[in-house]
Amino acid sequence: MLSLRNLGLCLALTWLGSFAQTDWNWRPPLAQGDMLYGVTWTGSQLVAVGDRGIILTSPDGITWTGRTSGTSDMISSVIWTGSKLVAIAPNGLTLTSPDGIKWTFVPRHRTQGVLSMTWTGSQFVAVGMGGTIWTSTDEDSLAWTERTGGTTASLSSVCWTGSQFVAVGEGGTILTSQDGVTWASRISGTTNSLSSVTLAGSQLVAVGEGATVLTSSDGITWTPKVTGVVRSFSAVAWTGKQIVVLGLPRYAGDILEVLTSPDGIKWTGIQTNPSPEGTYWNGASGAPRGSPESFYSMTLMGSMLVAVGENGGIITSANDSIWTERTCDMYQGLTSVTLAGSQLVAVGDYGTVLTSPNGIDWSGKHLESLDGFLSVTWTGNQLVAVGRSGTIMTSPNGVDWTRRFFGGDTNFRASSLKLNSVIWANSQLVVVGDSTTILTSPDGITWTDRSPRENGRKRDEGTLYSVIWTGSQFVTVGQSILTSHDGVTWDNGGGSYLSGGVLHSVAWTGNQYVAVGDGPTSAFIMTSPDGGTWTHRNSGIIGPLFSTTWTGRQLVAVGRNEAIFISQDGIVWDSVAVGQNRFGNNPLQGGSTSMNSVTWTGSQLVVVGGNLSEASSILTGPQGSNAIFAKQAGNNDFSFRLTRDALIFSWPKDTRGTNVVARLYAMSGRQVGPQKELPSREGYLPIGSLSPGPYFIDLNDGNRRFTRAFAIIR
Repeated sequence: MLSLRNLGLCLALTWLGSFAQTDWNWRPPLAQGDMLYGVTWTGSQLVAVGDRGIILTSPDGITWTGRTSGTSDMISSVIWTGSKLVAIAPNGLTLTSPDGIKWTFVPRHRTQGVLSMTWTGSQFVAVGMGGTIWTSTDEDSLAWTERTGGTTASLSSVCWTGSQFVAVGEGGTILTSQDGVTWASRISGTTNSLSSVTLAGSQLVAVGEGATVLTSSDGITWTPKVTGVVRSFSAVAWTGKQIVVLGLPRYAGDILEVLTSPDGIKWTGIQTNPSPEGTYWNGASGAPRGSPESFYSMTLMGSMLVAVGENGGIITSANDSIWTERTCDMYQGLTSVTLAGSQLVAVGDYGTVLTSPNGIDWSGKHLESLDGFLSVTWTGNQLVAVGRSGTIMTSPNGVDWTRRFFGGDTNFRASSLKLNSVIWANSQLVVVGDSTTILTSPDGITWTDRSPRENGRKRDEGTLYSVIWTGSQFVTVGQSILTSHDGVTWDNGGGSYLSGGVLHSVAWTGNQYVAVGDGPTSAFIMTSPDGGTWTHRNSGIIGPLFSTTWTGRQLVAVGRNEAIFISQDGIVWDSVAVGQNRFGNNPLQGGSTSMNSVTWTGSQLVVVGGNLSEASSILTGPQGSNAIFAKQAGNNDFSFRLTRDALIFSWPKDTRGTNVVARLYAMSGRQVGPQKELPSREGYLPIGSLSPGPYFIDLNDGNRRFTRAFAIIR
């Protein structure tokens, strides 16, 4: 059976000012499952780059830290010039950094389609899709000039030997140049695509598909080598003593195969299974990783080799045969966030818990054997989180957690009930959930069932999703509305089951309740002065809203497709676009990320989101003016979905070109299948005949370019 994994953006954590934002800074995930394409060693630290603007740094190859790149675009290559880092993206973005921490966008002289880059000490050469070649001799301004290589074959790798450039790519293409301007085609003797080339002592080594290994002493004449290993190769490096080649997995459950040679003549194949440093989570299922990964780039850090690749994979080896996995946990979709004293705490699926002192720097963990949290609150001395399967846990600090059970019944957690919301109010905890479940506790340890009853039997008025306290009254909303003055006795405040929709969240403004949710065709919004009499409001908002809060000056509601809306009265709502950052692109480019919870810290708004198949991305923004962005969130979205036989995509609404050219590429840069020219915003590419492995789609309308990675696993 063919299964497909979308290695796209997984969860979104957005930081807003109290009104609309005018300048957004994207915050990298603290751990992620996106592909890593390039890694370099500066002499003091490793720097790795990849999908969705991922930049990671490490002093030792073991401990990795996410850095702010300012973009969610795929970054394909990074190099160290001796004084600065230069990173480049296929869509034309160029970033520079003196230290790997602070990154600056180079606003002019954009390139296109770059997959690999090298530096001679005085000149940059970048190569990529469709045979594109760019050069720059200005290390400060990075003014790029496009060159002609005489080929339309994609070039996946380029290196500098000290006297010439050598580029390799699709269909066995090999080009050489002494100055980066004039290029000559060389005969490789193979039609297999080449993925990587490096200088190994006094000879060049190129590797690629179909177990291809080529060597050359001058870059002109190439000799194929028989290694005895039958698989494609993705990366090659020179340790100073021997050549090391990494193989691609052939099937699910395959192990890593490493090829080594001291001279390019005698080759030794080593099969190894990288030992995990810790639990590693798979972005598709959220389960511990069980399928092999591809590694696309290697670099030497002193005497240690470091390789990066698929699903954020990072492995290291000090002796070429024993490899250790260095990838961190993947943090799944976030469902709730709260201010706990001096820190923010966010919780989510698969027992995810993240903490931050400032909303920028986050650390986290997975709690074992948990289906997931749905809500978290702070009592003043402890955190209480509730969720699926009756989960209740408490923590004094967000790090150490203790499981609690309703009524002392350890089987309660195994029930099918979801506990959807928890608050601390009126000296007690109140929890609401499925089947009109209401629980209270004075300490988070001892719990009492307060579910409404009639004639001695529990009264089921549907699922309850949210509960608040106004200072004199509790109100809980969901498929019905209930009110209580003490959390013990509950009255029906909105009739029996609601007609016209379901309410997911409720807020109190000081003079009215505002509840938001999901209706048949649009967002479901109701207001009430007292919690008893409710009025339906026609918002005109398309799609569900999942959470709302009151800042003291305005209501903020969030929902599906990165939707964020603000209102002064709960009746008229304006959209706020979070998609534009200072680079003019959409940091949440997938267009389908759900914003699940919003909270007000007293000075800033914090919104968290994602779902079971999503991992992390962070945006931060200072307080802005009262002006609303002209664009609604999602107008720039490029989204796609995968079926068994096709990749179906939707191009951004503001596309300026008349035709969109769509291409599929293997990670080697080889184009797979014919390109398609599509006159409309939507289209598809057939993928049923593609072999298992990683690929990316490239869309270009002549003005803009989008790339997105995905993987096929049999």
